[in-house]
Amino acid sequence: MDNVESWLLLKSVKGIGNKLLYKAFRHFGSAEAILKADKTSLEPIFGSKAKNIVSRDFDRDYVNNAIVKLKQLNVEAITYENETYPKNILNLPDPPPVIFLKGNKSLLCQKSVSIVGSRKAALSALNMTKSVVSELRQTVVSGGADGIDSKAHQSALESSIPTIAVLGFGFLYAKQSLFGEILDKNGLLLTEFLPLEKPSKYTFPMRNRIIASLGEYLLVMQASSKSGALISAYWAFKLNKKVFAYVGNPVEEFEGCVNLVRENVAKLFTNKSHLFKDLDLSFEKPENQQNSILSFLDKPCTFDELLVKTNYDEEKLTMELTMLEIEGYISKDGAYFVKNA
Repeated sequence: MDNVESWLLLKSVKGIGNKLLYKAFRHFGSAEAILKADKTSLEPIFGSKAKNIVSRDFDRDYVNNAIVKLKQLNVEAITYENETYPKNILNLPDPPPVIFLKGNKSLLCQKSVSIVGSRKAALSALNMTKSVVSELRQTVVSGGADGIDSKAHQSALESSIPTIAVLGFGFLYAKQSLFGEILDKNGLLLTEFLPLEKPSKYTFPMRNRIIASLGEYLLVMQASSKSGALISAYWAFKLNKKVFAYVGNPVEEFEGCVNLVRENVAKLFTNKSHLFKDLDLSFEKPENQQNSILSFLDKPCTFDELLVKTNYDEEKLTMELTMLEIEGYISKDGAYFVKNA
């Protein structure tokens, strides 16, 4: 029995999840050692489930079928025990004992950026995603979904930049043409789900933590207040990674990004130069249009007064004022905007 089969059998025990399996791996060092351990040795980690391991209460048919499918699909499986298992994923509290790969796994050793966002993305977010990807020229990690994910992958492919798609389902369901393009251009597909596991409302949040773990930092290109992209942002924050949130037009479609900034989970950017300065750890005050607005706020002004003074249209002024308020440069006092000290 190889270590892939052993880990899959252990994972097939009902009530035993990734967190317990990783704890057991750190204690015993291998799946083989766990399987050889007696009930007394296993109980401190697995509790009442220790007896299920000792009695070999595994779903062998499911595991055997999965292994056959992996071979048919030419998918590689690596476990905690393999040196090639991504170290970044091991920083999670619940790394999967087995991950499944297809393509260029050397990309897991390269510097990368994780990019997430809405499936129904605004044009401003799509354009900014393409522009940022083409100029950063780092391996792009995303989730292969419609909207921002697909734009990030496609922009990377168009610029001959490597890309990794983290799937929220098994390889049997990886049928989108985008995935074929990624493999054709020496990219990588990765998932923690067995080939027959379907996409569901449970699998995508699990995928999002993997996306967050792989990148050196994470960009949220658009998110509503209930967007799944926020899961990746919070995971990246927990993992002490830098998180950046883009806010474009219309501002109301970026509510989740605005909230990330207000919660100090992410740093705001509204253009590429803003982002690139932050990546160099140079946190500058707003420039250009925003600085010109600040110059008009030596005394409190209403929105209509600022419209006249700046000669902006309502949409542009609303966005600029929102950015300044998020960053703490101004505040609202009734109908007036006030420059903070």
